[in-house]
Amino acid sequence: MSQLLNRVWAKVEVSQDDVNPHDWRLPSPSSYTASSKGDRSTVIPHPSVFRNALISNPGSPSAAGPNGRPIYPDISHAAVHLALLECFHALRHSAAELGIKSDSPPAPSYDFNEKRPQPEREAESQQWNLLIRLAVTRFQTWWTHLDQVFNHAAAYTHHGGHLRVVQLGKDYIPPLDVLLVWYSFMLEPEEYQRACIECQMPRLAKLCFPWPAIRDLIDFDTMTLATTRPAERLFKNLTQQSADILDYVQAPPAYTEPSELRSAIDLLTLVKKQDTFLDMAHDLLWIRSPSLVNSLERSWEAYLAAQSTDDLFFMSPRAIPFGVDLIWRTHRLYPAQYSDFRHTVSATMPPNHPFEADPDLEQSSYSEKAAASVPAPRPAWTTCLCWTCERIRDDLPAFAMPPKEAGSIDPAVSTLSAGSRPGWDRSQLSTLSSEQLQSIRDDIGFHHAVEGARRQGLPLPIRRASTGRVSSVKDSDVVKKWRPRKKEDTGTFV
Repeated sequence: MSQLLNRVWAKVEVSQDDVNPHDWRLPSPSSYTASSKGDRSTVIPHPSVFRNALISNPGSPSAAGPNGRPIYPDISHAAVHLALLECFHALRHSAAELGIKSDSPPAPSYDFNEKRPQPEREAESQQWNLLIRLAVTRFQTWWTHLDQVFNHAAAYTHHGGHLRVVQLGKDYIPPLDVLLVWYSFMLEPEEYQRACIECQMPRLAKLCFPWPAIRDLIDFDTMTLATTRPAERLFKNLTQQSADILDYVQAPPAYTEPSELRSAIDLLTLVKKQDTFLDMAHDLLWIRSPSLVNSLERSWEAYLAAQSTDDLFFMSPRAIPFGVDLIWRTHRLYPAQYSDFRHTVSATMPPNHPFEADPDLEQSSYSEKAAASVPAPRPAWTTCLCWTCERIRDDLPAFAMPPKEAGSIDPAVSTLSAGSRPGWDRSQLSTLSSEQLQSIRDDIGFHHAVEGARRQGLPLPIRRASTGRVSSVKDSDVVKKWRPRKKEDTGTFV
């Protein structure tokens, strides 16, 4: 049977040579075997991609590995970052379940021909805004007691030593809504560093976002994050608030401590700024893609290249490719590492460079300082980053196509008809063999079949070795590329 399917599949491939890859006819989900008891389970993403999500010794923030690459960020950190973004996205869409009531102003009136917002989207947005306001209040209270968290960590796990900076372990991680506010705040280097100094908590600036703990707390099958019981008790003891935001909504505390953060810091706006990136990450869904490892590797290389020329700081946010932005965000989530890295890069800039970047300033600050001679920003989304295009790039790195449609980068569905697709150069695929094209289509089809089954709550399909088709990410390759760091490379976790 498998030989017959392979012959049929080969004929289909020949007939699709001139078809836009976005319109390829992928293998049917029924062509894969449904998993049964005793089968090896399908795991996407593979756990080995997360193994190097460690935190390097803060005593040497710019430390490099044996191959000369910076230890931080590693693509493992970026992979955990992608998973966390899915958790944040799910939190946003669960806001309606909180049952928060708001005293909304009267609905605005519209002209007959004026486009009106969808009621469902509008209601969801209101609920999300309210959840963020609650999360900001909870974060401010948690922030006020962070010095107690550090003292507890040093006393019970670090024995009061000062050789290394204490990093937060999974029993010290705040609830997901509070984590989102912290994430958004840390992405603003100038404001964050100033707040650490004003609140007399300089240790915070040396604290990395807790990737190892987050990795251990995320269920990668459901993309949900659940804090530990000790972490919930600690949050409750410090803030007098329930770790579960649903319980908090139903029984809010009668009194909350005043925040030590300056009122000028608009945390609500900082969190709302993440919405577009959350949507982009969810639409692309790289965390489930057949090219996860290779996509992150390409993004990592492109990020370093952009940093070496300071191109990032002259680009509009929409012009920065998603993967590069992901790595850049991951890097900024370790302030000490990022600051040291930027100082090193700035020191190597030629004397006639437009300006020497201040590593502690956010992108908007760079834009204000940029000289008039700086080239105009590149147009946004000139290259598609969907599963299909990314998988082709695994075999053909220079492959490029316009996005499937403006404003949507869904890896599974596209609403444009075949005749309305943006143009593409058919000759790009001419160097690929029929076996390569077959492997590419099968990888994409299998991952779509797995994701479809996951969303329907069905057993995940598996691929038999006898079919001759293999995934683009082999376990042996991942293990060989991403070996665990030596113990001395990592910080202290509590």
